[in-house]
Amino acid sequence: MEQQVEMRILDLTLYEIGNVIVRAWRRPRDLADGFVQHVTNVSNGPPLVPTPAERREAQALAEEHGLSVYDATYAAVAQERRLTLVSGDKRLLRAGLALAPGEV
Repeated sequence: MEQQVEMRILDLTLYEIGNVIVRAWRRPRDLADGFVQHVTNVSNGPPLVPTPAERREAQALAEEHGLSVYDATYAAVAQERRLTLVSGDKRLLRAGLALAPGEV
């Protein structure tokens, strides 16, 4: 039986995608724009915007686990909204705040 998966992204994700494509992959901005649009289209709903409470939780998680507030925001939003965070970020995985893609 095929399992349905809902994918949600943070507004931060769109910037990260563009950053990886342009800076790390050294691809043109129009590729980044197209990829961002594709990710937005396959996501189940508009990008999530962290609430003030989620931003405070992100700061606490950052301190507790030695993360950047940026990275901790993904974990805080997932925890507060009872979502499963799937990430390849080694720091989030080591802290037990996310699952690796192969674990889902």
